[in-house]
Amino acid sequence: MNNSICNYLSDFGYVILTSLPYYSFFIIMYFVLKMLSPNGNIDERFYNTVNSEKENKILKILEYFLNYICRNAIVFCFVIIFSFAMFILFNVFNDSIANEYILSAEALRLQKYIIENLLPIVLAVIGSVAVFYSLNKHYYVFLSPKDIVQSLKVKEDIISVLIFYFLCILSTSIYYLGYYIVDNTEISELIKAPFFFVSIVSATTVLIWLLRLFYSIITFIFSNKTEDKLLDLLHYNIHDESSKKINISNKLDIQMGLEYLLSKHKNQLKICDAKICFISFLKEYNSFTKNIKQKNFRKTFFYAIIFNLFLEFYLSKNIEDVRFNLFSIVLIIILNISACVIIYKTKLRDIFIHTQMWSWGFLVKKDDEKYYSSTTKNNITNKNYDEYFKSLYNIVCLYKNVLSSDRKCSKYFLNEIIKHTYSNDCDYILYTICLFLYSRKYGKEKAQLQQLKGFILNNGIEWDLIETNITALIHDIYRYDSNEDVKNFIYSVKNSDKIIMIKNIRTK
Repeated sequence: MNNSICNYLSDFGYVILTSLPYYSFFIIMYFVLKMLSPNGNIDERFYNTVNSEKENKILKILEYFLNYICRNAIVFCFVIIFSFAMFILFNVFNDSIANEYILSAEALRLQKYIIENLLPIVLAVIGSVAVFYSLNKHYYVFLSPKDIVQSLKVKEDIISVLIFYFLCILSTSIYYLGYYIVDNTEISELIKAPFFFVSIVSATTVLIWLLRLFYSIITFIFSNKTEDKLLDLLHYNIHDESSKKINISNKLDIQMGLEYLLSKHKNQLKICDAKICFISFLKEYNSFTKNIKQKNFRKTFFYAIIFNLFLEFYLSKNIEDVRFNLFSIVLIIILNISACVIIYKTKLRDIFIHTQMWSWGFLVKKDDEKYYSSTTKNNITNKNYDEYFKSLYNIVCLYKNVLSSDRKCSKYFLNEIIKHTYSNDCDYILYTICLFLYSRKYGKEKAQLQQLKGFILNNGIEWDLIETNITALIHDIYRYDSNEDVKNFIYSVKNSDKIIMIKNIRTK
């Protein structure tokens, strides 16, 4: 009886111990980001330094690392889960032949052989990335080789390959220490067995990622749809102030790119009477809908409990005791629910919201309903609005680049966008933003303002709604208080001298 009580107390200690790494990592990241952010506000840091070359290097590394972990959390969980699942099966079935091999010198040689043979493959595939930088820099109108590498996530794939290759080497090194250094047989086996599986699974993951990277390179070179795929990712450069200089001789390529993006935008929902607000998700948490709060909570809890479960079972000495395991599972669930409740009652929740939703995005209000949206990839915000804003930003980003050519070319492609708006392929938001950008660059033209006014009156759109929505989007794109600029622009449209009711528009 006393022995059983001691086991349960020991298990309680294991549960506490194995929950610490997960929460400690995010808490440390929270305080580091808070310390390095302006006025201690994490959202202010991500508002002010978007794509800034003068951005603090430490912050850039931390940001990239956090986003990398967030995007690839499922892969890391899979490697840990699969490795420890194999270890658990190894302990449960206790097959003598398998045991003998896994703990033998042959297993160590296998791991060393895998590492040695993976290295030239890793170097060869990574070296082939140079193909992106050998491109004719004028071939892709709107993208540089750097943009292409970023869009196809080549850099991220390389980092993943290196991380898991390092993990494979590290696991083999720990196995080596357990084999040659540790004299205690029980401790030696406890070290060797799990890290053998981690080494094998990591090596397999490296191969999978290498194939993915190789596939990206091959499809990029030979696929006819590569440029379309890259155009779909233009929204990642929406905040970039240094627009790419467009060569007017590429007018046909610009036309094809714009037509492709407009045809994609045609299939997105239309925002007619919805109100858009640009908000900080970190500051707006208390105003979140119950559904969004629950999604954030569930995602945090899911990763915490997965990490906790497998780390606890690895350290547990009573893995074959069914009652003991049930007690552990219940205890882990209770502990992590309690920890998540405490975290989401405090500002520590900011780091989890940032990694799961990003710091900034849109609140869309429609028919007394609230929808949250972001142009970053996540499964918490509203998918339909996410895709709408990505599609919108793809076109706006392309047009920002077109504005760097000349006035005649800019006006021509503005009219192309207007033509599609009158065909109901787009809504008033794209039309108004592009005319605002054109006017900002080349000055206001009376005929264009009158034309937009006619469109607004014909479609019964409220002026206050237009001003609110355009302000929110310009605020996000340029990250400055755009209220006055947008207000002046809408005033100019609203008070243009002559109203023109236009049903059709000539584009030439």
